[in-house]
Amino acid sequence: MSNTLIRPASYLLLLILSVQLSTAQTPVPVIKEPRHKLVFSNEYIRILDVHIPPGDTTLYHIHQTNSAIVFFSKNKTGSQVLGGKLVAGQAFPGNTTYANFGDSTVTHRVWNSDTAVYHVFDIELVNHPQGSLGAILNNPGLSLAWDKKLARAYRLLLDPGKTFTLKGSDHPHLLTRISGSPQPFREGMSMEGKLRPIFFVWYPAGTGLEFTNKETVPEQCILLELN
Repeated sequence: MSNTLIRPASYLLLLILSVQLSTAQTPVPVIKEPRHKLVFSNEYIRILDVHIPPGDTTLYHIHQTNSAIVFFSKNKTGSQVLGGKLVAGQAFPGNTTYANFGDSTVTHRVWNSDTAVYHVFDIELVNHPQGSLGAILNNPGLSLAWDKKLARAYRLLLDPGKTFTLKGSDHPHLLTRISGSPQPFREGMSMEGKLRPIFFVWYPAGTGLEFTNKETVPEQCILLELN
């Protein structure tokens, strides 16, 4: 009888303490949040590689730079703005969004309520240009995902045996691989950064892109065009 009474009471106490601790936690800059790892940085972008294990929650952290978000995993997720309500969400590989954190600072925490690791890139757009990106790219296999002043995001689907070519321009590009075989990324590319099993390649302004999918599965990528 005593155990029946004590256990629920102890669970309630732990829940209250957990809520108090999470509320009392001082928010940290996103780059200092332990699950956000800086893996690449230059004058245009900072790539924060985010891994949240199943059942884990980030610290409250502060976003104050406009960002391109790229999702690599399928997960049930949740988030909470500091002082706000819990919001459920879901991530899918190949999805990408633009977050205007630089225009409206956000302080929140994110958790993974699924059984697989939640994996996402937070690509901070640190450059603030005055010019224009010009015409939208019209290459075979490319489809526009979103279009903003700082950057554009395209989805690239490259079937087996197909070649993707992009001429050099006044704008740099970031190619991020979502799925497929890594073989095309090993041939004829100067890789300034890479992750396993997800690869990304930075192309400075004036640098063209060309690779052929020599495998038997399609390549799915996100291409960012930076201003």
